[in-house]
Amino acid sequence: MAKELHKCLINYFSQLEKVDYKWNQLSEEATRSLHGLKNQSEQLRLVISNEVDDAELCKINKLRDRLIFKILMGINDELTLLFDILTRFNNVNQDLNNRLNNLEIARSKVSLDEETMKELVNGTPYRPRLNLLLEWAIEAFNYYRQLYLLINGSIKQFNYKDEETIENLTKSFDEDRFKRLRIERAFLIPYFVMLAIEGIPIFYLELAIGQRLRKGAIGVWNQVSPYMGGIGVSSAVVSFNVALYYNTIIAWCLFYFVQSFQSQLPWAECPNVYFQNGSYAPEPECVVSSPTQYFWYRTTLMISEDINTPEIFNWKIALALVIAWILVYMCMIKGIASSGKVVYVTATFPYIVLIIFFFRGVTLTGMSDGLRHLFTPKWWKLTDPVVWLEAGTQIFFSLGLAFGGLIAFSSYNPVNNNCYRDAIMVSLTNCFTSMFAGIVVFSIIGFKATMVYEHCLSERNNTLISIFGQIDKIPDEIPASGTLLNITTGNGTLDNLIMPELPECDLEKELDNSASGTGLAFIIFTEAINQFPGAQFWSILFFLMLFTLGIDSQFGTLEGVVTSIVDMKLFPNLRKEILTGGICLVCCVISMAFAHGAGSYVFLLFDNFSGNFPLLIIAFFECIAVSYVYGLKRFADDIELMTGNRPGLYWLICWKYLSPMAMLSILIASIVEIIVDGSGYPAWVASKGITEKHEWPVWALVLIGILILASVLWIPTVAICRLFGILIIEDNEKAWFPAADLKEFHGIVPHEVTPAETLLFCIRSDGSEGLCCPTGGPSDDDEDLT
Repeated sequence: MAKELHKCLINYFSQLEKVDYKWNQLSEEATRSLHGLKNQSEQLRLVISNEVDDAELCKINKLRDRLIFKILMGINDELTLLFDILTRFNNVNQDLNNRLNNLEIARSKVSLDEETMKELVNGTPYRPRLNLLLEWAIEAFNYYRQLYLLINGSIKQFNYKDEETIENLTKSFDEDRFKRLRIERAFLIPYFVMLAIEGIPIFYLELAIGQRLRKGAIGVWNQVSPYMGGIGVSSAVVSFNVALYYNTIIAWCLFYFVQSFQSQLPWAECPNVYFQNGSYAPEPECVVSSPTQYFWYRTTLMISEDINTPEIFNWKIALALVIAWILVYMCMIKGIASSGKVVYVTATFPYIVLIIFFFRGVTLTGMSDGLRHLFTPKWWKLTDPVVWLEAGTQIFFSLGLAFGGLIAFSSYNPVNNNCYRDAIMVSLTNCFTSMFAGIVVFSIIGFKATMVYEHCLSERNNTLISIFGQIDKIPDEIPASGTLLNITTGNGTLDNLIMPELPECDLEKELDNSASGTGLAFIIFTEAINQFPGAQFWSILFFLMLFTLGIDSQFGTLEGVVTSIVDMKLFPNLRKEILTGGICLVCCVISMAFAHGAGSYVFLLFDNFSGNFPLLIIAFFECIAVSYVYGLKRFADDIELMTGNRPGLYWLICWKYLSPMAMLSILIASIVEIIVDGSGYPAWVASKGITEKHEWPVWALVLIGILILASVLWIPTVAICRLFGILIIEDNEKAWFPAADLKEFHGIVPHEVTPAETLLFCIRSDGSEGLCCPTGGPSDDDEDLT
């Protein structure tokens, strides 16, 4: 039916002032304006529910009044934008002048109120103008019908803006994890290696497969193979788990943001403990740690001694969580239409703040020490598989890989969009932003470490001067602590002193001990901000930036969960805004598990295990599905159709060998290390003011297993159920893809298999492939699906 609709529309366009231009060119231009339609979901749902065959579409005069009225009412707001499209065409081809005039006359003379519409339908003198409008209406109808097919018949909010391309929809993923970067001097080497063999290739793969098959993650992998549909479900589950705990970071940022408006920052000094006699003393826990650590662990987290003793409920963070979930829902209530507007602020504001902090950071004392620490590698760390796992996780989070969002976003790209260019540009922009953010972070870390180091030296020198009297009398070799000293005082008397223990001042140790994860933002940065003039301003700016970063990633991740539920038709009669509200409410209730004394430990459990391992496993099966099931040659042919250029051997090698092997090696090495060395979490010891590693209890290990298995077991489960005839994911009609038009547009000729492709990938001349498992040659999917 889609092919007949396409032919019907071509006939209409050829009749309009005999203007000869291709459907796909006009369609892409018209699509950009049609993305701006507002409040069309209900009207289109009524249209789609009607049974209209091809004959009725081709015979406009026989269409029902209601169908005409509904479509024209919906297209009225878009006529101005369509007129602008024609104006741009007119600049290239003057033959479109007549059509511009006709459209302008129609817009000025045809009123879309109900009475006028009835007159027009009954055959008034304006009937020729109505036909012109009807052609535009049917184009809109066909466009939306194709999008309904893309989302398996579900109604969605199709009002993306042209500027919301894949570049700026994904660029915000980069900054959202810079604040959680693992502080390792060998981190940069694994980072760039993983970026080259995992990050960019898989990013390229997801953009291309989504643009080619034009469906969401579940629909794409189900079309690649019905046995691979579980990959999309696993991506949705991972997105839910990440969204569940990620809002806790936003709640913490909100709490610190509000606290920053005080005349003196509450983490600047230790609070006092008051006694009944009116005297007071500094809080002992704060004295043995630091004001920033005390405010983080005791005031904010109200932390317990371990994960087994939750103790008191943290009502402050609970309230912040409720507010955070309300804000997320407000950003998502109208789907991408509302979140797309918010992203303009949330994606650009962090760059502005980063630039401000950059110029502040490079002027600080100790900046060079921090940057030297960042770019000087610890080679022995390269043997630690956890560093490679963290590097891979950093890549996955920063680029948004395996979450399913990239596939969904790229499905809305034009069919001839250069996804290769997008993959390279976005990946390099992501890498640049990560490096830029790293420079900002380490310049401030260097400043903080230098301040601590200089304060330590000052205390050490004052202690030595108090013992030896003058600087020139201090010996070159300092006696060990506990040594009995015979010191001659200024009046000639001899004093016996015991050498006290001097503080150890080591700048490198201070840099090495810089906190990672959440401690980097809430301990190290707050301690550095305390030293800034106008500390309140810098604190407000910093935590507002973290808030925008967090909420930007949050509604993007949660949108993937909502879309997947809609695609699977779990609640077919539920409006999307109600569904979104229900999901946010459920997540808000579950997230109360992070709002008690042991909540931060539960947060660490989710952070360490709900994303790292599942994302690698999902991406591994994505490579397997494309390379060994869909077919590497077939995938390369698709990319050549869309971009006009065939992917090089490097990308094919990465998709088939390097990326899967790298992910599998990291997974095995990480699991072996956890089994051998165990896994634990840093528990806060209030009496010492430090954290100590505790082993996860049995129930936590069970929860870890559930988090991982609940995400990845969908992959084999869907395949096994399909094998026994049980359909978890329904098969849907393939999306429209103009293969023939693209071949003609790019001038593509059939690709001859090269000796290198035969040698490396066992691609045979008939298009079939070998090595590991055979795949078929070109299939019916490669026909011109119009």
